[in-house]
Amino acid sequence: MKKYIVKRLVIAVPVLFMVSIFSFLIINLAPGNPVDLYVAPDATSEQIEATKTALGLNQPLPVQYIKWITNLIQGNLGFSYSTRQPVTAILFSRVSPTLQLMGISLIVGYLVAIPLGIYSAVKKNTWVDYFITSSSFLGVSVPNFFLGLGLIYIFALQLAWLPTGGMQILGGNGGVLERIQHLILPVIVLATSISGNMIRYVRSSMIDVLGENYLRTATAKGLKTRDILTKHGFRNALIPIITVIGMDIPKLIGGAVVTEQIFQWPGLGQLMITSINSRDYPVLMAINLLSAIAVLVANISTDILYAVVDPRIKYD
Repeated sequence: MKKYIVKRLVIAVPVLFMVSIFSFLIINLAPGNPVDLYVAPDATSEQIEATKTALGLNQPLPVQYIKWITNLIQGNLGFSYSTRQPVTAILFSRVSPTLQLMGISLIVGYLVAIPLGIYSAVKKNTWVDYFITSSSFLGVSVPNFFLGLGLIYIFALQLAWLPTGGMQILGGNGGVLERIQHLILPVIVLATSISGNMIRYVRSSMIDVLGENYLRTATAKGLKTRDILTKHGFRNALIPIITVIGMDIPKLIGGAVVTEQIFQWPGLGQLMITSINSRDYPVLMAINLLSAIAVLVANISTDILYAVVDPRIKYD
């Protein structure tokens, strides 16, 4: 297993390198010029050229990329075009809110999806199964921005039960209860899309496992239904479910970008939208690289979980 993990980490290096090249090209070849945003409309050609030099944009793209990757290897992500602050400091200030939002959404989504998926499989082809399955399709189908705006309209504007966005009330104490209040609506949005997808996979896996002979034998021996489902059935249905968990991470990152923007949650997603609007290339490159690392770590973790759940799986 250790050799496998080291091998995957070594393979991840060229993958990240390729991701950085594609990201750099896409960002720099996109329409718009950052210089236009940082000079006055009546700026002279000398002022424009001076701004290009200050931002390092007066050099060919290959030279710019080599400088960026060299600084990255030395632990320097550069400076933001818009704020002139170190990109590393900006990222650190935004990572924690995003991890809070994504982590709690994952936990809530799975806590809802796994019991409902198992129950739907046990009650296969009954009205309960149809209701849960239909609800999961609805959860997957409704776009995050539509659900978010609907929740804001009902619970924030009409009922005034919850805040419309942000991490704390202006002038508030920023305590735990206040943070929970601000988390409820964005977590519902992200957890809905996660649980809707997971319910279908849990149900499908459990239906396959429930038809196996060893579960019939366990039933014939008089074991409790709860023990049969949790100790024998669900454990053997975990492999395809773990696969979905690994696939959820990239989707969750994409969903967080939209959700953070809707709820003005000060995380990496909102920072990405702000950086796109201000053509802040160094910040965009750093966020893309961080997202790629998160996806690679999620994939390696998924492979490790396979071996933990099923000891028969061996990695050379």
